[in-house]
Amino acid sequence: MKQFLLLLCVFFFAFSAQAQLVLERDINLEAASSQPDYMAELNGILYFSADDGVNGAELYRYDPGTGMASLVANINPYDVSSSITEIIGFNNKLYFSARDGVGLTRWLYVFDPANNSVARLKDANNTQVSSPGNFAVFNGQLFFAANFSGAGIELGRYDPATNLVEVVEDINVGGNSNPGFLQEVNGKLWFIADNGVSNSRLWRYDPVTDAVENVIYLSPNSVFPSISNLYFFEGKFYFQGYTQPTGDELWVYEEATNTLLTVPEVYPGIASSSPAGFAGLNGKVYFAARTASEGRELRVYNPVTNQTSLVSDIYPGGNGNPGETVILNGKLYFTASVNDLERRLFSYAPLTTTLTEEAALSNNNGPNYLSVLKSLGNTIYLSGLVAATGTELYKFEVGVPGVSLAADINPTTIGSDPFGLTPFNGKLYFGATEVNSGAEVWVYDPATGNVDLVTNSPGSTNPNGFTALGNRLYFSGSDPVLGYGLLYLDGTTGLTGATTYLTPNSTGHITDIIAYNGLLYFSALDDVVDRELFVYNPTTNQATLIADIHPTDGSNPEKLFVFEGNLYFQANDGVSGTELWRYNDAAGTVSQVADINPGSGGSNPEWFVEYDDQLYFSAFVTSLSTDIYSYDPLTDSVYQRTDVSGNLSPQYLTVYQDKLFFNGRFPSGVNAELGYYDAALDTTILTEDLNPGASNPYDLKVFNNKLYFSTFTDAYGRELWQYADSTLSIVTDIRSGVPNSDPQYLTLFNGKLYFAANDGLRGMELWSMAQCLNLLVDTEVIIGDIGSIDLTIQGGLPPYQVRWSTGDTTEDLSGLSPGIYTATVTDASGCLSEIEAEVLNYTSLSPLADSKGLRLFPNPATGDISVSVNGAGIQAIEVFDLQGRSHYKQFFSGNASEVFMSMPGIQAGIYLVWVHTSEGVATRKLIIR
Repeated sequence: MKQFLLLLCVFFFAFSAQAQLVLERDINLEAASSQPDYMAELNGILYFSADDGVNGAELYRYDPGTGMASLVANINPYDVSSSITEIIGFNNKLYFSARDGVGLTRWLYVFDPANNSVARLKDANNTQVSSPGNFAVFNGQLFFAANFSGAGIELGRYDPATNLVEVVEDINVGGNSNPGFLQEVNGKLWFIADNGVSNSRLWRYDPVTDAVENVIYLSPNSVFPSISNLYFFEGKFYFQGYTQPTGDELWVYEEATNTLLTVPEVYPGIASSSPAGFAGLNGKVYFAARTASEGRELRVYNPVTNQTSLVSDIYPGGNGNPGETVILNGKLYFTASVNDLERRLFSYAPLTTTLTEEAALSNNNGPNYLSVLKSLGNTIYLSGLVAATGTELYKFEVGVPGVSLAADINPTTIGSDPFGLTPFNGKLYFGATEVNSGAEVWVYDPATGNVDLVTNSPGSTNPNGFTALGNRLYFSGSDPVLGYGLLYLDGTTGLTGATTYLTPNSTGHITDIIAYNGLLYFSALDDVVDRELFVYNPTTNQATLIADIHPTDGSNPEKLFVFEGNLYFQANDGVSGTELWRYNDAAGTVSQVADINPGSGGSNPEWFVEYDDQLYFSAFVTSLSTDIYSYDPLTDSVYQRTDVSGNLSPQYLTVYQDKLFFNGRFPSGVNAELGYYDAALDTTILTEDLNPGASNPYDLKVFNNKLYFSTFTDAYGRELWQYADSTLSIVTDIRSGVPNSDPQYLTLFNGKLYFAANDGLRGMELWSMAQCLNLLVDTEVIIGDIGSIDLTIQGGLPPYQVRWSTGDTTEDLSGLSPGIYTATVTDASGCLSEIEAEVLNYTSLSPLADSKGLRLFPNPATGDISVSVNGAGIQAIEVFDLQGRSHYKQFFSGNASEVFMSMPGIQAGIYLVWVHTSEGVATRKLIIR
């Protein structure tokens, strides 16, 4: 019997203007960076911290033999980084410091490559080791600094023979000694520490006596400088030390004579040369240090002459800033800056005093940076930055010209972070950030589908507060010539200009811009009256102060809102606290509406909305917490509308179907969920306790007779949801696999709902949703029903019409030959959705005998699995559940017989793994716990 595998893909992107969900424009195409760092070697494999764009910065490994990089441990789930800061290989395992997402505490973790397990180490009191760092292997044990209960940050050690973590000694009783720069010298462990008493910061541990000793060395003039960057070479310790007369300078301690030697300052006087990156070779010590004449460059200290000299001024007129040094084949390898945009790889041969530029990245005159991470054999691994990849893992092989990309771990792009979406003259304007242009004004034209840059001047315009008035779109921002102030876009010419309200010496102080009766009002920070309410008249091109509400300080007027001919806002007059105020332009009067929270404490009214012919808002009263209030202009009275147990804290007040919806905390025990107040019944209702803890809905917007909003659930992360017919439901999972797409700035325009969202591939970009978004097309892979397609249609407006590329109009197809099949589904409203299904023929592939060559480890697993096949290169992996739904798919180069796959967030159950290899297809059952 022929064997087929059915692969189905649902397309949510732009097939037509009526497609369900459309990525309008990927504005910023700059590649995202994985930022490889903190590298360590274990058994010929390189381990390091990297961010793949999905899981955050976590533990990765790179196999030089296969050229493959893979995720090792995902300490923090989803895209929250564990922020690894140090890694060391020891005892065939890997030890590192990382956070688990609960608070800021760092823990000591151990990774065992033998079983791909990750665990925290515990001390003798069964307490997990916190704040570890400064790792060093000595005397068959792992030494480090850590925060031990009852002792503080002290020297600790882990003995794998006894599996015991303990404090070596509490050096600073009642405080922290902060041991660092641990290294073995002549059978003892040397380090720096501070016991709070001794002038000497130099210490050593003797494993024979099991004693820690403070080294009180002989010092000229009894000078005991601070110690950092401690480095031992040929009988001497070199370090950066600080004293008030010298600043941070080079110091040398001779171990045999226990003497601090007198060394001339690199940068004489109180200025600091700040030496770092010591490396000893051929009897001399090389390091980076700064002087006034050459900047920070590579220097060398000669112990024979006791003199320091410049090796080379790599960046004349600037700072070369030589980085970490690697010694290979009698040469020093390091990276350094040759200008403000380039860091290149250099080598220096001391015997011939030859400086050679070994490699550089080409980036078309853009930034390109190389930084040395680690050497392994004759290969140096570096962090490299170019526009095509972002900052990724590169390698340099000694004797081979140039550097090459080892692994592009983060294939995603950086988002432009659109904000302030504002319709104006039939187009949609907004602010966004693009690498080359900075934060500027952009425009989307629905007639052409184009997204174009409006402003692009030297520096960033940093637009904010878009507000349309007449034939102009006003905003605050920076003019390249005139400076910061109130700017505008002319709707006729499409050009930007500046009003007379400009303050070149101040930034970020214009907020809450609003149009009211033909004029523009805003809150601004003034040199004379502080922050007060101002008005701009387009006719006269002049801005004036409305009133000095707080004569001795700023009243901070905010949350401006127009209601029934008046301008309402919150302000602080210095007497009543921040309360509800209004301005009437006809009378030219500013007055306080009510002192809602009596006394000097303010009620902080905000989230203004018109509802039931009154002005509704949230406000705080000391005895009642934060609730919903309303102001009735007919009675000139403020009324409390909600009084629930606890602090309601209503936000995002929005009217929908004659009810006032909001994000609120009620009843007792329920946090930040969607609720509403019904004025007709004078009742407050919780729609649903959607998520344990809080779903925290925001950006509520009414569209297509439904209430849309962004909200968080443990199952999907923060995604786009809707409320209709008393039911909450997710609209679409834009960024599947639980991480947040975080929809923001929901805005109605051109019959669609526009917003910013992150699909996990492009960063935060501009999206739109048509009214027919509710039409969802789901497909299933049918295993066992060969050559069939099962189509399921949900939502939308029945009846549906289906038309396949075969001419069939039924939902399901069977008896299919290998090939690609497409279907167009139309609902009664005319909304279109398309799917594509590919039936592949694998008759030419002989299945691996009984799949015995396929190994999944571990199995059962929790989501991170090593996949290996004996004697065959892996081409692709797919994971299906027992209903045939695909949960994972990845393609490989086909050269590796072992790969690593990570499926964070996959639910517990039984799955079928299909591995396509160069010699056939292998399958095996996988159990997820």
